[in-house]
Amino acid sequence: MNILSLGRSLASFIVVYGGIDLVAVHAFAPLRSLSADGLPRRRLTSRFSAGVDLKQNEDLQKYFQAAEERSLAQFARDDAPAWLQTIASLPFECTACGKCCKTIGSVYLSSEETWQAAELMNISSTEFIEAYASDIIRDSAEASNTWVRLKEKEVLKGTDHSPACIFLNSDTNQCQIYEARPTQCRTYPFWPNLLASPDAWDAEVRRMDHDSESTLLEWTPDAGGCEGMMILDQNSTTLGVPMKDVYRQLREYRQQDRYFPTGDKKADTER
Repeated sequence: MNILSLGRSLASFIVVYGGIDLVAVHAFAPLRSLSADGLPRRRLTSRFSAGVDLKQNEDLQKYFQAAEERSLAQFARDDAPAWLQTIASLPFECTACGKCCKTIGSVYLSSEETWQAAELMNISSTEFIEAYASDIIRDSAEASNTWVRLKEKEVLKGTDHSPACIFLNSDTNQCQIYEARPTQCRTYPFWPNLLASPDAWDAEVRRMDHDSESTLLEWTPDAGGCEGMMILDQNSTTLGVPMKDVYRQLREYRQQDRYFPTGDKKADTER
């Protein structure tokens, strides 16, 4: 593809995408799930496909992949904790235990995440909020920036069960809105506070229930933690999630967190 053809394809992309420039595309990453190459999936599969087909346009796809790689490299250099640049990967693999959904805390959805979850359930946003939200958090500086806090499942008195996310299926330990789960859930355990230092990461590691001989801490609803994480050492930092994916998750969380109303502190009560 020559420069002129590439320029026309990019122009088509901008028109179809609604006038958003290429740099701004990444600002929307936290507001919807990402495709394998880090591009916003929802817009690309609906409006974008009407003008440019990424699968048939190999040069354009390479352009976006290269742009994403440069963006992640810059993020790693300028915005990520320095210690992350010394390792190849972070040792984590989800065990589908569901414990992160049972840890005492709160789950927050942005207005777009609320809409996506409601769409998945085939109900309106109003119906979703009435059925599943415990609080509505409004930004006094911007009326359109509205968030909701999810309800927790009711726990029978006299039992030792902890409150769980209202969307956790008790029988399967599966999220009932997994395809539209919020950024907060999708990016765990790659949150800023857990990546602040190696010690912060290690402090979140928990032993598996069947591993009674382990010296690791046991998971509790109050303290939380994750059995899918491993203590950092020379061997473990070559396993698990590649750093480019870690950076992508960390960047997504930070971008989303910037939109949370500044008058409300959510970090201390996050699940």
